[in-house]
Amino acid sequence: MAPDTDYVPGALAYLAPGNSGRMLDRRRTPVRVLEVRPGTGQWVCEVLAFEDQGARWVLPLESVTSYQFDRGAARASESAVRKLRAAVRKFNVPAQVPPNSRNRKPTERAIAKRRREVATWLGSKSEFIAAGGTADPGSRRGSPVLARDLEAFMTSCGLDDLERDFAATMVSHPGIGEMAKAHALALADLGLAGYTGTIVRDPMCLEPPWTMARRQEHIETFATLGLGAPVLYRAVSTEGRLEPRAPRTFLSATFSFEVAMSLFGPAWEGRNARLERQIVPVERLFMTYLETAAMNRQFHEAEAVLIEDPENPVF
Repeated sequence: MAPDTDYVPGALAYLAPGNSGRMLDRRRTPVRVLEVRPGTGQWVCEVLAFEDQGARWVLPLESVTSYQFDRGAARASESAVRKLRAAVRKFNVPAQVPPNSRNRKPTERAIAKRRREVATWLGSKSEFIAAGGTADPGSRRGSPVLARDLEAFMTSCGLDDLERDFAATMVSHPGIGEMAKAHALALADLGLAGYTGTIVRDPMCLEPPWTMARRQEHIETFATLGLGAPVLYRAVSTEGRLEPRAPRTFLSATFSFEVAMSLFGPAWEGRNARLERQIVPVERLFMTYLETAAMNRQFHEAEAVLIEDPENPVF
């Protein structure tokens, strides 16, 4: 790994298509700038190595400070940089949407109704149940049969495209981008969780086929896998100061202690780190590797995506 002194810190001036750099993660993942979108305050980052090689992330412009660039990287013109600064001022605006308390009870009734529908569907059409399958949170791999069941059920509801897009986003770059943000806003409107972040940058994320109504139907559609309250782990590692967990609608965790330890990292790396373990109510599980095919392709991290509990400051 080349030393950081071979690179320059990320800045708006380096958001020029074709520039190469790397993330400020533990592995210094190499990336390339593909596109800059001042109209929505975003840039497109292509991942050049490791499990996510070839992925294209649409990121907020201000996230460039989490990257570094080759010393010979091209610099955008001063006029282009002024446009990018103006876009950051326009879109990097804090937004906080509390859960809609009036919708909480209707949402709970809708979820209970959907659970009954799921139970009926699983009882008559599930390959997984017909084969006597059981969810195994001790495994690092989900069941492809259960994943096919989920896809078939989502297709029967007309939600298969939304499920694929959302799962791909959460696996590749959890919590980042307009797809996750729009889902978080849908959760807030349903009364299930609040939203803390920035304003919507791209109104297309709420246009057909990703309307708010379809997102809410997707949120209400989840199966019960017969799990009790699972034991989950979270690891945080940073080169800077460890901060309290920031509010976030969706939280990533893992069923695997080994995965958590790999993210925690060894002491000789010199990073600050925190390892957390909790028994989590099953109602907070939004999606897991057990039934989600996208979480079992390039990654085998036994992942779970949780809906935030604002009363839980850690998990």
